[in-house]
Amino acid sequence: MNRPLLHLWTSRRAAVLTGLSAAFLALPAGAETWQAQDIKTSIALRPGPAESLGLEITGVEEAAAFEHHPLSVSRGRDVAFASLGPFGIGAEVEGGRVFTRLAGGAVVHRGGFELAYPGGRLSLRGFVLASASEPRTFEIRTGEGEPVFRGDLAHFKVDREAGRLQVFNIELRISKELAARLGSPRLEGSTVGALAIDARLVVPGAVSSLSGAATTGAPPACGDWSGQQDVALINIPSVSQSERDVANARVAITPSAYLKNVGTANVPWQFQFSGSFPPYDTAQHPFLVWSLYRLASGRIEQLGISDVKHAFLTINLNCEAGACEEDQTLGVGCEDVYGVLTNESYERLSFRDEVAAHSGVWVSQGSHFDQDGDNVQDHPDLNPDPPFAHRMLIQEADLATAGAQYFIDAWYVVRDDVDIFNSMGYRRVIPSFGGSSWTFGLSGAFQQGSALNAWVDPDSPGAGNANAVLDTGAGKVRLAVKTTSLGGGQWRYDYALANHDLDRQVGRFGIPLGGASAGSFYFRDHDQNAGNNWTPLVTASAITWTKTAGKGLDWGVTYNFGFVSNQPPADASATLLPVEGVGPATYSIGTKVPAAGSLIFGDGFETGSTAAWNLTLP
Repeated sequence: MNRPLLHLWTSRRAAVLTGLSAAFLALPAGAETWQAQDIKTSIALRPGPAESLGLEITGVEEAAAFEHHPLSVSRGRDVAFASLGPFGIGAEVEGGRVFTRLAGGAVVHRGGFELAYPGGRLSLRGFVLASASEPRTFEIRTGEGEPVFRGDLAHFKVDREAGRLQVFNIELRISKELAARLGSPRLEGSTVGALAIDARLVVPGAVSSLSGAATTGAPPACGDWSGQQDVALINIPSVSQSERDVANARVAITPSAYLKNVGTANVPWQFQFSGSFPPYDTAQHPFLVWSLYRLASGRIEQLGISDVKHAFLTINLNCEAGACEEDQTLGVGCEDVYGVLTNESYERLSFRDEVAAHSGVWVSQGSHFDQDGDNVQDHPDLNPDPPFAHRMLIQEADLATAGAQYFIDAWYVVRDDVDIFNSMGYRRVIPSFGGSSWTFGLSGAFQQGSALNAWVDPDSPGAGNANAVLDTGAGKVRLAVKTTSLGGGQWRYDYALANHDLDRQVGRFGIPLGGASAGSFYFRDHDQNAGNNWTPLVTASAITWTKTAGKGLDWGVTYNFGFVSNQPPADASATLLPVEGVGPATYSIGTKVPAAGSLIFGDGFETGSTAAWNLTLP
């Protein structure tokens, strides 16, 4: 480096340090700053989102070798660069294991690249990595100080014995400044890649304890599996386009997820095919699924569902004193985070029907990841499935309904979890299309529970509405209904039937009529296949929808049913017929149905309705 450049960089670094140093003067309780050396930074753009925006890394100079954490989703897909030097940079570590931030200034890198975008190029030679204001958040800036990317939702590993820090699976998001260069402010915060950091640490001899000494009533130690498991989903921090299928006008959408162990037991979090571990003698871990709902024209409809994402790592933040903080255990009171990148990673995505939702059990042998049945993973991490496999795919036309509200929901399936409803939650999103890509802005607060609660509040459903849960002992099913007076003595009945975790599935749905009329029938599922729509059969006493092809209503799925009747709503029970498995032949669940009418009106002659005439009446 020549002297003028060194002087320019030194002046800029001094300004950066002046702006950042105050943030690091007061360390959190139990935190220490360990000197960081040999810092390297890895950047990987996600092919789908980056291509749709026209972003490309070009003109790479002085790329460095980078050793990724084994559970990094960007290994083999990145370009990495070494720092110019330590220059007083430190890693702030709490309790000897929780990485908080890089302290002491910014990290300037050797070499770099150019970021090509439609209409221009941005030089990131000599780019800067700096911690942002929140813990484990970062900025990537040009050598002149312009923010280009920001990163959050990081995983990390502090290895005190080896003197090493790895921060990985960091969501790489578009900055406000880059969004302006792209001519679309709505793109700010969009996830377009992954960031990773690897640093050598000078570790002091003594490390203060974040968790404190165990006391009477302390959480169970590592290896103690007593107590009740209860994992709560506590936020959906972001939602992003993963891929866009232009030919079929579909978009794949993925949320991030923030969770917490609110129970009294440790929760196993072993990654797939890693061995046999207590308490189940398997590589037990939770599973995440998600879906998108549209609320429009008085109905809430599930537009699409994901397959299963296998959880694989815990970072154990904000734990209770004395809690287990191992990487493959979620300790009591501990929090964990998974970003869009980790939730959409192909090496963790598999089919829903491999998981028994009520028990939370997955049989690894012969699964999607073990296709030759030897109980060893043969599905290669870096040879992914087709771009749209296992993703939640939504028809773009469904995202443009005038006056509609949209809700993303997610659910962690956890073995032996005592409360599935705090393990799920939903958040309103606002879809926006900018010519080549979708963004999903967040609106309002995250809510725990079923997304159907956004349609009918179970605590205050309103007249003529209901939202009830049936616990069969082998899984839970929810039925929400909203009724609307159409005038002229006609009433519209809209039902949303959600199978939360009944592995038996539902193959038939019946509503008693008691002689009331029924017409203008409605059915909707998420799969866009009219050939497997459920068909209604009407008698004087009931209307019954029955599956016609394929499987029944599976776990984590919602179907819609509706009709118009000449009777107002009254309390009664709907009938559910399971498809398979051991248990009762039928289930009943409380809801609203047409009040019992006179059989003389069953054919619709007196009301002038002919909607039921083309049905076979036994």
